[in-house]
Amino acid sequence: MKKTMMYIAAAFMAVSLAACTPTPQKEAETAATVETTQGGGQLVEGKVPGPEEDTISVYSINEDGSGLLQNMDSLEELTNQGLVDKIIEYGVLEEGTTLVSFEVSQDEKTGVVNLSAIPTYEDDDFMNRATLEALVNTFIENYELELVKLQVNGEDVKSEQLETDENGYSTYFEDYEDFWKE
Repeated sequence: MKKTMMYIAAAFMAVSLAACTPTPQKEAETAATVETTQGGGQLVEGKVPGPEEDTISVYSINEDGSGLLQNMDSLEELTNQGLVDKIIEYGVLEEGTTLVSFEVSQDEKTGVVNLSAIPTYEDDDFMNRATLEALVNTFIENYELELVKLQVNGEDVKSEQLETDENGYSTYFEDYEDFWKE
């Protein structure tokens, strides 16, 4: 009787271990899954940040043209030009755009982003607004700022599509997900 019970226990253990063992197919399915983060952001498929990489947030224009999309991505190290390069990768800035300077105040609450160029779209207020708001939100979020001023080659960006205070600074745009062409 003892031998029979031992054989039954061994059989149950073998079945249990077999059921818990991951299969190559299941591992591949798990690795290919694109996760959506809370707050509407998306992780880019095939780009899973590792522990040695900095996770960044890049705002881009969404596919249906109704607002912005928050994309989660990664950089080996968060650098000012590296962030600009990611913004270019997401189609917000044009290829070849460089960061002239990026200054953060001593209290680390405000920043001035000076770029070599920001695209403008003739007679397309939505694209102008979306581009400017994507830049503001990207820099505010990644550098944990409260206010950002945009400049092109040292000149403040002035646009009817960009809400600013009397000093030219913008806050985070919370309605980024869904604003319509006016």
